[in-house]
Amino acid sequence: MCEELKRRRDYVMKRIGEMEVVCVKPDGAFYFFPYFNGADDLELADELLEKGVGVVPGSAFGSQGRGCVRISYGSANIDLLSQAFDRIIR
Repeated sequence: MCEELKRRRDYVMKRIGEMEVVCVKPDGAFYFFPYFNGADDLELADELLEKGVGVVPGSAFGSQGRGCVRISYGSANIDLLSQAFDRIIR
């Protein structure tokens, strides 16, 4: 399972690299916390949900999370992650 999670993490990192966001590669967590350059994280999370992608607004984790969303890769396989990132990038 560790190898599979590393594979998913690396895939998500690659896809995040296709976007104009700031993000640190996680070492032990099963989620990413990219910064969307001052975007309203609540509006962004709502917009993504309308497109079928569930994320958590960063402001739910405190004021430092504004402009970020939390993206989990712990329970989604590569195919689902691929579909989600195709929607996010669109």
